[in-house]
Amino acid sequence: MPVLEAKAKLAREMDACIDVWMRRKVEPMLTDVRKQLAPMINAETDEVVIVPNATHGVNTVASNIDWKDGDVIVVCELRASFR
Repeated sequence: MPVLEAKAKLAREMDACIDVWMRRKVEPMLTDVRKQLAPMINAETDEVVIVPNATHGVNTVASNIDWKDGDVIVVCELRASFR
């Protein structure tokens, strides 16, 4: 319930004035999350990036690697077994 209440509060703030929300409130909130997360993953705050989802994050990293001919990409595929 506390998470749902916090989410509802944020939604109300955002809906009240989306322009102010996007220009003044989002960045400080994301910075606070990055500061809290950094020690948990043994990183500096400026090394932590918040992305919308895992696919976006992986795509961003993979797109910024300087790939060369002959580079090898190793993929691990885990399959769940349902009975």
